[in-house]
Order: sequence, then C-alpha cells, then structure tokens
Amino acid sequence: MDKLIGKQFIMKGLDLKAKKEVDKIVTLVDILDGPGSDRRDYCTIEGYYDWEIDIPLENFLKKAKLLIS
Repeated sequence: MDKLIGKQFIMKGLDLKAKKEVDKIVTLVDILDGPGSDRRDYCTIEGYYDWEIDIPLENFLKKAKLLIS
C-alpha cells in the first residue's frame, strides 16, 4: 500500500461551486490507523476539496481510479 502514497487518482466528487458531480484529481498523502475503536485504516487525500480529508481506505479503493501508474 505504501507504494501508492504520492500517486494521483481520479475520483467522482461534488464541485461545491457548480453544485454538480465532477471528476477530481486527488493525491494519496498518507495511510493511517482509524480513530479510537475503529479498526479500519484511513487515508488522507488532497485535491478533493481545498483542504485535506481523511476517508476510510476501503471507500477510497472502491471509488478511486489510478491516474498515473
């Protein structure tokens, strides 16, 4: 999994200005343990909004398509 850190992916996401779903290019920044008793791994991504977000890694892997190998 660590080999994916720094790679770019395409994800569907809401454009907050246009208020419609668009393709967004995001960068996987980090993979971390879930908070508290949450046993899932989480990942930090940039580019989805104007700030970094943390989402469950399993959700990211379902939604993201590798842009550059």
